[in-house]
Amino acid sequence: AEVRFAPELHIEGGLTLEEVIEAVLAGFAEGERATAEAGRPIVVRSLLIERFNLRMHEEARERPVFHLVLARPDGRLGPGLRPSTIDCQAAARRPPGDGERCGWRSMPGRFVGKGVSIPLLVSQLSYPAQRRIVDKTMLGGQFDIDVTWESDGPGAGAPVGPQFAVDGERVGASLFTALQEQLGLRLEPGKGAV
Repeated sequence: AEVRFAPELHIEGGLTLEEVIEAVLAGFAEGERATAEAGRPIVVRSLLIERFNLRMHEEARERPVFHLVLARPDGRLGPGLRPSTIDCQAAARRPPGDGERCGWRSMPGRFVGKGVSIPLLVSQLSYPAQRRIVDKTMLGGQFDIDVTWESDGPGAGAPVGPQFAVDGERVGASLFTALQEQLGLRLEPGKGAV
């Protein structure tokens, strides 16, 4: 893997150079966590230290985050979030094309996973939510997940109501609405160490 990054090219969105570097390093950390959880660990920090003699220190700061919580008081999950019945270790030993596989796909406006954990979902939703997400669901184990939201258009990253409208026509659910209706989860604004 190769990491290329020119922070001075990322300040057009109004971030300071320091904020850009913090965001990129936080993204590296999220990637490290997600790949380790998927069984394919990478350590970006080691690569940067070895290759570029990078020196850094960690500093936790209180920043706005979203807390991922159960949306319903009874704890019932939505139709797009079900406990997985796939034995991922057994599935990995089968020849290709022989039955279901565990894994995930993330694309603009959609996350689909078989036999994946909530922390993996959280790592994939941080970018479209435009904020770090902290898992407060207490949901353990593996899940089959399918959630779709409107990723382009007005206010795609912000909670603006139950759906977007273009010329008065419904386009799709916001990420926040999709999580609640399809997965039975909710993003609540909060503060956390980043």
